[in-house]
Amino acid sequence: MGTLSIYFSSIVIKRGNHVWQNRRKIALVVGAAQGIGEAIAKRFVEEGASVVIADVLDEVGQVTAKRLGGTYVHTDISDFEAAKQAVEVAVQNYGSLDIIVRNAGIYPWTLIENTLPEEWDQVCAVNLKGTFLATRAALPVMKKIDLVV
Repeated sequence: MGTLSIYFSSIVIKRGNHVWQNRRKIALVVGAAQGIGEAIAKRFVEEGASVVIADVLDEVGQVTAKRLGGTYVHTDISDFEAAKQAVEVAVQNYGSLDIIVRNAGIYPWTLIENTLPEEWDQVCAVNLKGTFLATRAALPVMKKIDLVV
């Protein structure tokens, strides 16, 4: 298994007259209650970021957020209002949003010939549309800091 490398604690980025440096970064990680998303959130915390854990697995997500010193928000990323709420939680708790990771994904554990069209619609709603909705919800806030990387 590879190593996740995230380096941003000492980044200095200059855009015009704006210098972005030495400020604690705020990360919203969607699908971070467990697994890869949890590892991503943990690594961000190790690098000095504050994290918001957004997931539908409430009990596990709350434990993960508490262990990492972050905040948990129930988020069904296939719903635009829920995506906007996750961003709002980040802003309310930490004042901004610098990073968004859209890690949530689902797939029915059935053969494709047994997968119902409604199940496939849900897969597309979370895995594809959820990426769009998370990004769409985060951009207005992230643009305010005049830097989207």
